[in-house]
Amino acid sequence: MLSTGLCRCGRKSWEMRERTLVLKCAVALSLVAALAVPASALAASLNGPAAKGSVATTAQAATRAARRVRLRQRIVQVLQARKIRFDAVSGRVAARSQKLSTLADSVEKAGGDVSGVRTSIGRVSDLLARASQQEALAVAEFQEVPDAAHPRVAFAAARVQARAAVVTLNAARVTLRNAVLNLRAVATGLKAASK
Repeated sequence: MLSTGLCRCGRKSWEMRERTLVLKCAVALSLVAALAVPASALAASLNGPAAKGSVATTAQAATRAARRVRLRQRIVQVLQARKIRFDAVSGRVAARSQKLSTLADSVEKAGGDVSGVRTSIGRVSDLLARASQQEALAVAEFQEVPDAAHPRVAFAAARVQARAAVVTLNAARVTLRNAVLNLRAVATGLKAASK
């Protein structure tokens, strides 16, 4: 059969190949037409003067609004956690300062000179008050970030303010630690003098 060029049904094999090729081309052209017509209609509607501005502007405005809402929610969460940490640390420093003041009273009754310790305790109180003011200012700046004209710049400024509050709080802790060491030295001196 192959030598005569005929297939089983009696037709020549080149005719079958030609029909297959024509069918493939017809299917391909119909697919191209089916995809091209809706795509061109969609492109024409998006390029129209009325739809171009309103669709893009509405989508962008919705995206911006959603971002602002998410940013506000995130700021609230972070500020709540920050308040818990800041209040805990400042509360511990204030409690230790009060306890140190009580110990300084007893050392003073025993005859020790605690004027330097009292000065340090006063400085700790001032530093705690300043740290609280700086923290309140940082919180207000963080809350203004979503509505700022330049949110990144506003966020950077709020971070600087928040870091200043932490630095001041740490300075209060260091001052309190030094006051404890001074009181310990005075108490040790009294104990050695009484022997």
